Parts: sequence; structure tokens; C-alpha cells
Amino acid sequence: MKKLCFIFLLFSLASQAQNDIYKRRQSTQDPNFDWSKVFVGITLTPVFGSIPSTINPNISGYNTLGVYASVTGGYHITEKFMAGAGPLYMFTSWQNPNTGVNTNANIWGGRIFTSYNLFRNFCVHGEAELMNAVSQEGYASGDNTKRQTISNPMLGISTVNQGDRSFRSFTILYNFNNIDGVTPYGRLFGIQGFPPILIRASLFFNLGRE
Repeated sequence: MKKLCFIFLLFSLASQAQNDIYKRRQSTQDPNFDWSKVFVGITLTPVFGSIPSTINPNISGYNTLGVYASVTGGYHITEKFMAGAGPLYMFTSWQNPNTGVNTNANIWGGRIFTSYNLFRNFCVHGEAELMNAVSQEGYASGDNTKRQTISNPMLGISTVNQGDRSFRSFTILYNFNNIDGVTPYGRLFGIQGFPPILIRASLFFNLGRE
């Protein structure tokens, strides 16, 4: 049900953006590609919390700590709507509470995102990720080669501070892939049942602008 809500909200966002694109094309004689609307940048996310154990009843969870980074390229489709995509990388470390052994893992994947300005500096922001996360067997055994491919559909809000040649954004996202033990982000503050919230900071540079 939550993923259906995510799809519905993302469809509504895309429909509104399509209306903006149509109006823009009606009001301009030059619909060609504009390099000044291209942007590149980086997104960072702290990774910390607790990943619940679903295969070992004697372990409540694995404390995890790491960092997420994604280099992104995108385009300002209209004045209010932008979209982008890029690869992602996550370094994560977790500890088995029974053995005290720490294990590290490098996680790779890709992401796409869209953002639509609602008013002033506030935007509704949607993302979708695909990554080769560590499986529950990997967490339990400390074997970082045991993987599973997962998707993370996310929706939230962001604030954007626009400059002449760059802009910054601060985003809070709800991860609809909140199945315990699947997503590598973990539960914030180690609280079981805590909403799967992500906090992201991004810095982008507008190309072609002087």
C-alpha cells in the first residue's frame, strides 16, 4: 500500500511537471536543449542506526555506521521542475553484538530523482534507488560478499538555496522500503519501529551560467 501511495504521488508530480512543460513550450519559440539548465553535483547522507536481525532471534540488531555519496547530473526541465540521475556509493560498517566483530562493506548502485518547487524554497522530492546491499546472511556471518539487489523508493521534502552558479539543498526522505533487515540505512537512533527517515545534503553547480 505504501509503495502504491509512492507511485501515485510520483505520478501526480510528473503530471504537474508535464503541464509546466506544455505551458513553457507554448510560450517560447526556442525549445532546444539549453546547457545553462544542466547541473552536476554531489549528495551526501550519513548512515547510522540499527539494522534488525530477521534470522537470528538472539540478536536484536546490528549497529551500523557509514556514509553515502552520489554524483549526480540533471536538468532544469522548467523553472519549477528538475530531474537527475547518477551512480551511488555507500561505505558501511556494522558490529555483530554476539561476537563483537566489525565488518565493512562497499555498496554500489544508481539513483534517479525528481524535484518540484511548491512555494518559495520548498520542494516535493522523489527518488528511486537500486543497490547491491548486504543480505541478512551477510550481516549475521560477517561475510560482506553475501548480497541482495534491493530498491528504495523514497518521497519527502527539501529546501533549496539558489545562487548564481550553484544551489544547495537539504532533504528529508521517507524510505518506502521499510522492511526490517533489507535496507542498509538502518533505523535512526537504533529505535525499533522508528520511521525509515533519511537526511541528505546536496551541492549542485549550474553549467553554462556566467
